[in-house]
Amino acid sequence: MEGVAGKRERGDALVTVRRAPVQSIHIESPVSDLFGHLQRRVVEDVLQHQGNEPVQVIVEDDQALDCVIRARLLCALARLQQQEESV
Repeated sequence: MEGVAGKRERGDALVTVRRAPVQSIHIESPVSDLFGHLQRRVVEDVLQHQGNEPVQVIVEDDQALDCVIRARLLCALARLQQQEESV
């Protein structure tokens, strides 16, 4: 099962989350050299505040603002949780 939110278009990010034995974060971004550390911090912040079980996070960014990445990740986590509850 996975939770997905966002789109692959300019100014947005496609975020996918799956349960995993250990937490992992993978970010693909054309601006990772400049902002990759900030994008990673946003993802880590959200995961820490959500207090979820470990997940694998894949962010396919196309120059999205940090608030967009945060919102997409929160939505993807909520969708994953909904899927797990409906099983």
